[in-house]
Amino acid sequence: MSGVRARATQSALNGVVVLGMGRSGTSAVAAMFVAAGFFVAASADRMPPNEANPRGHFENLRLYRVNDRVLEALGGDWLVAPSEERQRNASVWAIPTLRAELERIRRDAAGCPLVVKDPRIGVMLPLWGPLLGESFLPVFVIRHPWEVALSLRRRDAIGADAALAGWEDHTRSILSYLQGREALVVHYERLVAEPQLAVQTVRAATARLDGAVAAGIDPGRAAAAIDPALHRNRTGAAEPGVEMTAAQLGLWRWLTMLPGGINELGAPPAEPASTPAPEPTGLAVVNDAGEGIS
Repeated sequence: MSGVRARATQSALNGVVVLGMGRSGTSAVAAMFVAAGFFVAASADRMPPNEANPRGHFENLRLYRVNDRVLEALGGDWLVAPSEERQRNASVWAIPTLRAELERIRRDAAGCPLVVKDPRIGVMLPLWGPLLGESFLPVFVIRHPWEVALSLRRRDAIGADAALAGWEDHTRSILSYLQGREALVVHYERLVAEPQLAVQTVRAATARLDGAVAAGIDPGRAAAAIDPALHRNRTGAAEPGVEMTAAQLGLWRWLTMLPGGINELGAPPAEPASTPAPEPTGLAVVNDAGEGIS
């Protein structure tokens, strides 16, 4: 299909990096890698669960704090990224800072494959890209932007327009980095509807790992990390829909056509003028009375 080319070649990798907008299901995806034996953090450094993520975020708390400090120094945050130019100008000090933290995690992992996950990475790819290099397989998590917007509204009181704009910017940033690269595509809604897809997904990633770090991985344990009951913000037909721009709608339709699994991604559609576009009749955001996992 347009935008995707399958590849059969393998690379010697020692981990995965989970990419996706906050509230896209990245915690669920990271959880299935951890369940299979990937390393995310020493127990003291693991971000604790909370009401929004009752099973945990599956993030390294120290890495999260370093990313936050770099973003703050550049005048951005996880929703509104600093410009690419500003990030590149800061690379002389920011990249060594991030590298030092990544190397500390490698030492803590003691030879286990890593799962690196923090939604901030998606808006910091001018800085993170050189560090990820050929060592990490990108895992790109896709979730309906309406579901992301509803989850952000419930958790952070972020308005729909800001949430959708953040989703679009974040997603385009990730796709710009992934263009021409091999990536493992995961559709969140399909994953929670069929948890056994977690096994296939982890198995596909493990097959790309260097043999020395893959030995202790058991993809069969991955499905236990997926709880469909935590998919509580979802599309349906019970409430009026959230308006999306033509650019957002076009991007979402392109994303839905991406096959799950490992592919080499092409370029997404060019961004048209941002004029409102009506959604198809019968699709809307509904909520199952509670918060889902990000």
